[in-house]
Amino acid sequence: MVMVDNLNDYLSEVPDVLRPRFREIAAVFDRFCDERLDHGYRDVCRRLLTCICQPETGIERGKPASWAAGIVYEAGQLNFLTDPSFEPYVKSDDIAKGCGVSLATMHNKGKALRDALDLCRYDLEFCIPDRLLDHPLAWIMELPNGLIVDIRHLPEEARQQLSIAGTVPDTSGPPPVRDWRERILKPRPKTGSGTFYTLKIVLRESDPPIWRRVQVPNCLLADLHEVIQVAMGWENYHLHEFVISKVRFQAPPPEDMPFAFDLGDSISTEEALLSDVIPPRKPRQRKPFEFAYIYDFGDYWEHAIQVEKIENLEEGSLFPVCLDGERACPPEDCGGVWGLAELLYAMQHPNDPECQERLEWAYGYEPETFSVDEANGTFKRWSLAP
Repeated sequence: MVMVDNLNDYLSEVPDVLRPRFREIAAVFDRFCDERLDHGYRDVCRRLLTCICQPETGIERGKPASWAAGIVYEAGQLNFLTDPSFEPYVKSDDIAKGCGVSLATMHNKGKALRDALDLCRYDLEFCIPDRLLDHPLAWIMELPNGLIVDIRHLPEEARQQLSIAGTVPDTSGPPPVRDWRERILKPRPKTGSGTFYTLKIVLRESDPPIWRRVQVPNCLLADLHEVIQVAMGWENYHLHEFVISKVRFQAPPPEDMPFAFDLGDSISTEEALLSDVIPPRKPRQRKPFEFAYIYDFGDYWEHAIQVEKIENLEEGSLFPVCLDGERACPPEDCGGVWGLAELLYAMQHPNDPECQERLEWAYGYEPETFSVDEANGTFKRWSLAP
């Protein structure tokens, strides 16, 4: 295994533009490793960060502490950190707390790292060097006859013969491990190609139905929130959340008000891409995958987001596209679906004295009017490259 001890040697593998980001994230897990772990874990964390701190991986999004926690967690999973029979031993909760993030955020970033680097439980490239000699899989190999063995337990004569033939390594030295640098992520295809999602957004319990159909490149849930706001016609005055497979995703508090509210068990919308939360479409799947978007916890506008298509396109739009839709978005603060129903009733009975106040309040609202061109005019000024 090729070892690196100097931080600058890791930085040499990172593009110049991402080196400040590398230092921000490394500063968090270096501190945690110095306090709770050791230099072996610190170096494994630096290797993982180097591999993912590359263009177009999304590493520049989210808080440094979130990535640091996910990296420590995955380094721990690869080296049995949360197993009390090993030393050092640290519980998952303590990793999240030590880095200053929620457990859900840590797990989400860990999954992003695991999926990006295709990590498995016994990844030797990210094994702590002191444990490599005793790693249960370090000396496991397949012999020419197809037999899987621990080569240290082969009879001496057989091991010598295989060593001479160049089939197995010399067991007197360290086990052979691929250079971890081979796992450094290469730049993804240029913006304009990749995974695209066709989503139908339906305002639940609206009668007649209010809906939009959009196509978006793979993007953060925070970006999808903006897409929904523009496509529907909301004015982004209120809080929102996504509920996907029983997991809640909410916007983080403003940077100048970090303790304004607690995300609790929810995950930040700045920490999850659509590809993280939308499963691949299964063959013969009839019903589209669906999740919820709630806007304005007072009026409680709940939207059903139906995933109609998942496509890998060579040439896709750099920005979201509104494909279709019907009827205008309700006015902000009109009282939810019940208030909207009362407003529509008032518009149908303009001469009813009891409806006058509501009609004056909603002056200019045209419930049947929706413009695809207007929504796309806004989207063309955007870029949602993942």
